[in-house]
Amino acid sequence: MKTVCVFCSSSEGVSDKIKKDGAQFGKLLAQNGCALLYGGTNQGLMRIIAEAHKEAGGHLIGVIPTYMKENGEEYSNLDRIIEVDELASRKHEMLKNSDVLVALPGGIGTYDEIFDAYSLKTVNHNDKPMFLLNSDGYFKPLLDLIKHGVDCKTITPENANHLKAADTPEELIKLIIG
Repeated sequence: MKTVCVFCSSSEGVSDKIKKDGAQFGKLLAQNGCALLYGGTNQGLMRIIAEAHKEAGGHLIGVIPTYMKENGEEYSNLDRIIEVDELASRKHEMLKNSDVLVALPGGIGTYDEIFDAYSLKTVNHNDKPMFLLNSDGYFKPLLDLIKHGVDCKTITPENANHLKAADTPEELIKLIIG
């Protein structure tokens, strides 16, 4: 079973399109025999994708810091829990325990997670395929920035190609499954 790590928002305020795409992606992962590994909380888009994945019969793995668990933020229907001390350990465990990395729309934490993995990939310390779900055009400014970096020769074309984007959950699952 392929384990797909998803970094995404814990915010309840994301757009309806982002919520719909997140739920669809969680469902498609389950339907295609992939386990979902994520931050383990019951908040925002993280909860939405977890619920959709479980409702479709998927295997759900949560990586959650102790302080979040103690604050009652742990999703209650996890198949496996990996408890860690802090956020840096969480990123390490998420990378270690997954086969594929995906970022859905999110905030600073999501950017930190995907950029940490992205920078490791550029120095050959992360061999996982990496993807963005560009729901509602969310990642267009980031993709434009990466292209600008290539144009300015601060990012190599090879490193720019390490991060692939899909506009729909259906396109993304095809990229992941192959």
